[in-house]
Amino acid sequence: METSTAVATSPALKVIQQAFTDFANGNITAIVNACADDVVFGTYSNPYARPSGNYFGKEGVIEFFKQIDESTRMELFEPREFITQGDRVIVLGHQTATIKHTGKRIDQEWCMSFTVRNGKIQHYFDYGDSYQYAQAFQ
Repeated sequence: METSTAVATSPALKVIQQAFTDFANGNITAIVNACADDVVFGTYSNPYARPSGNYFGKEGVIEFFKQIDESTRMELFEPREFITQGDRVIVLGHQTATIKHTGKRIDQEWCMSFTVRNGKIQHYFDYGDSYQYAQAFQ
């Protein structure tokens, strides 16, 4: 199928797949370096969970991952499907984690949206289960 060949060679897809590999290896510096200077990282705003809301620029990305590290112990973080169209990459996956300060578990399917421009991550949004996160953080 012609679409498979286009997806397999998508520059945007390669950037995002490398970012997931870097996350799995704990190489947050590489993810930050893969971001544009004016990147926006975001999740649904949730007063009970961290990270929450939008984070701006590379400093924001560092803060985003710092909050994940401080609050969450990942047990399984698995991207399962990458969907690419132009500069957009949608990733579907699964996560199991424990919130460190409550000991409560999260077990969810997730969807993450990325925009890659000029070889850099420009925008990221996590469409995770904000209700489940709120419950786990309380």
